[in-house]
Amino acid sequence: MAFREKMSNAHPLLKGVLWLGIMGLLFVISMAAYVLYVRLTGVQTVLELKMAQLVQSVMVFVVPSLLAVWCWSSRPSEWLRLRAVGNGWVYALIVMLMIVSQPGINMLATWNEGIRLPAFMSELEQHFQDMEASARELTEMLAAAPTIGALLLNLIVLAAVPAIGEELTFRGVVLGLTDGDTTLGPRTSPTLRTHLAVWTVGIIFSLIHFQFYGFIPRMLLGVVLGYLLVWTGSLWAPMAAHFTNNALVVLLYFAEEHFSINSESLESFGTGTTSWAGWLSLLLSLLLLWLVRNAVQQQSSAPHPAGPGEA
Repeated sequence: MAFREKMSNAHPLLKGVLWLGIMGLLFVISMAAYVLYVRLTGVQTVLELKMAQLVQSVMVFVVPSLLAVWCWSSRPSEWLRLRAVGNGWVYALIVMLMIVSQPGINMLATWNEGIRLPAFMSELEQHFQDMEASARELTEMLAAAPTIGALLLNLIVLAAVPAIGEELTFRGVVLGLTDGDTTLGPRTSPTLRTHLAVWTVGIIFSLIHFQFYGFIPRMLLGVVLGYLLVWTGSLWAPMAAHFTNNALVVLLYFAEEHFSINSESLESFGTGTTSWAGWLSLLLSLLLLWLVRNAVQQQSSAPHPAGPGEA
């Protein structure tokens, strides 16, 4: 296709404009459909809200990313690095990393919540606090799961689809355009440009959630997800980490609802009198990150068996 050939050689900025244009168009369409549905049906149920969030996640994150990359690459899956890691041990380490990091995330979140803006910005600070409270209230409402079926639906709508969509968007498209290198496999020694790209996308990833009091931990999570992509050369790695992080929240709310587990005590573990757990969590997280990088490095340096006809 002539258009694809032209876009394949286009400047990353032009590709970004195309991607944003597709995203904006689909966002308007999905919002218009949502408003029309609400006006026609009236009161919304929690299930309808979940379905609306599912559709919006797919329309705003998944479809634009896949469609845009298809427009500028004859091999979209390769451009997005949708290739297998090839080592199940790496996935196991990633899951352990996300579980072990929770107390450390709690500690960082508490520090973030303690940030106070100057007095002349008090109205803005109150606005941030109101947004945080609204986001938490919405999460609690959507995460309610009276049955196992509802839990499975939550794992799809609140954990799997957002993980896939946001990773396609931020680590797939944005990091791919910013880094400028989507053809290489695992890179355990990234270039300076790659480091800058990972941190820049991590900041954007956190800003786009519009939650000031969760900015620091979410930014660092975005950075970790970026390095997982760079080190492994596979978008499935940050997707697995992102899904695990989201799923832990879903499972926590389910456990609180059905097993009388106090979510607030778990969310505060790693802070206050248990700050030792927060520091230990961060140290263990760094160790697990090193193990992931080391496992990928050993896999990359391992000799490959000779193919047919090779000496």
